[in-house]
Amino acid sequence: MKNLKYNSIESTASNFGFTLEIHLTEVCNYNCSYCNLHNMNRYYKIDYDKLFSIEYPSNTRAFILGGEPTVDKNLFKLIEKLNEHQIYDIDIQTNLSTNIQKIVEKLQERNLRVKFFSSFHNEFADFKEFVDKNKFLVESGYYGGIHYMWTKRFATLSYNRFKILNSLFDNVSLEPTLPHSFDEDEWDKKAELHKFAELNLMQHSKRMTPTIKIDGIEMTIGDALLNNYERGVYGINCSIPKHAITFSTTKNKFFNCCFDLVADREFVYDNWKSGSCQCSHKMCCADIEYSKRRE
Repeated sequence: MKNLKYNSIESTASNFGFTLEIHLTEVCNYNCSYCNLHNMNRYYKIDYDKLFSIEYPSNTRAFILGGEPTVDKNLFKLIEKLNEHQIYDIDIQTNLSTNIQKIVEKLQERNLRVKFFSSFHNEFADFKEFVDKNKFLVESGYYGGIHYMWTKRFATLSYNRFKILNSLFDNVSLEPTLPHSFDEDEWDKKAELHKFAELNLMQHSKRMTPTIKIDGIEMTIGDALLNNYERGVYGINCSIPKHAITFSTTKNKFFNCCFDLVADREFVYDNWKSGSCQCSHKMCCADIEYSKRRE
C-alpha cells in the first residue's frame, strides 16, 4: 500500500439539495461478482424514532437502496413514514427483477409517489425484460432513470446495450465498476477509465450529479477522475457529508456515507454539518473520491 496524502480540490455535492440515503436491506436476489452483498438473507425492523430523530431540511430527497429494496416487506411503510415527515421526493434503486407492475399498483392504491432508478447488471438481467419494465415505468409515471453497470467482462456488449437504452430513455448513466482499494497496481491495470474517455462516455458517469471544479474549471465526474489520474492524484475532495446523511436499517445507525457503513464505522453526528469526513476508501458510491496523491 502506497503512502498517500490529501490534495485540495474544490467540489460541491448534489444538485438535489439534501439527500437522505436509506439502506433498507442487505438482501438481494442477484449475486453480482463486483458487489459486496453476497449471500445476505437478513431482514430488520426499522427504528423509525431513530430515523426521524433528525429534523431534515425542507428540500430533502430520500434515496432508498439495498440490496434490493423491492424484496423488503418494509418498503411501503417506509415510504408512508417519509411522507408523514414531509419527505415526498423519493427515489428507489432497483434491479427490476421483481414484479414492478404489482409494486406500482400497491403504490397507487396507497397514493404514494416515487421514482424508480433501475440498475442493469449483465450477469443476471434479461435485457428485453429490463427495457419493457422501464417502458412501463415511463408510462405509469414512476420512471426516474437507469444506471448501467459497466464491467470489463461485458465491455462490447455493454457499449451496444447502453446506446440502445440511451436512445429509448432519458437520464441513462453508466456506472463503471472501478477498483475501491489503494492498491496502485490494481488501479493501474484498470483500462476502463481510459476506455470511457476513448468512447466519449465520461459524461455518463454521474450517479449523484455533483458539480466539480479543478483549477476553476467545471467538469464531469468521469473527466475529473481521468484528469486527476493523469496528474497522479487519486480523486476529488468529497463534500457529500455536507449535503447528505446515510441511515442503515440493518444497524439502525447513521453514517456519513455508504462506505462508512460498509466499514462499520458509526457516523459522528457532531461532524455532520461541517462535512468533515476522513474516509479511507479511494472511491465512494456517489462516484466522487477523496483526493490522495500517489507517492
